[in-house]
Amino acid sequence: MLHWIPLFLSLFLFACGRAPAPAPVAPPTSPSLPAMIVFVSPEFKETEKAGIYAALREWGFALRSHVRITITERYQDASQFIVSLGHWEPEEDGIILGVTSRLYGRMIRLDRTAIETNNLEWRHVMLHEFGHALGADHSFLTLMHPGISWRAPDCIDMETADEVAKAKKWKKGTVHPTCSGAAP
Repeated sequence: MLHWIPLFLSLFLFACGRAPAPAPVAPPTSPSLPAMIVFVSPEFKETEKAGIYAALREWGFALRSHVRITITERYQDASQFIVSLGHWEPEEDGIILGVTSRLYGRMIRLDRTAIETNNLEWRHVMLHEFGHALGADHSFLTLMHPGISWRAPDCIDMETADEVAKAKKWKKGTVHPTCSGAAP
């Protein structure tokens, strides 16, 4: 008899108009959408992976009208994007946090030393680098700002979203920005 109490209580609250608001849910992506497969190297620490995965989920939310992002740690499954560690010496005009190559697939290399030394979030660096992998170039005061700037947004802004749509030859406005508070 006791198992009916939660059901009765929720029905009562719903009938009285006092039911708690449902949690926001990101619009589902269709399983019929093409998969964008991203290999994340197992050489990353768990905390680093958490930031990388968060950035990929955010891009998945932004790209939900066109593709679904699938993350794998099996190299043989990766046909489109590869994320791994790299290291570069600081240059005269600044440090290099990550490099994205658009040749021979998409290779994203992130520099653990540069990211940790500058106390940066893996999520933000990966958001920026994955923007390059999708076709966005550097643009001031956007996610794609060249270099570290407190003025650059920590989300996928409208300008970056439109630039990715243009690079992919998708209709403008179909890559969804996440800066409006609609984060996944």
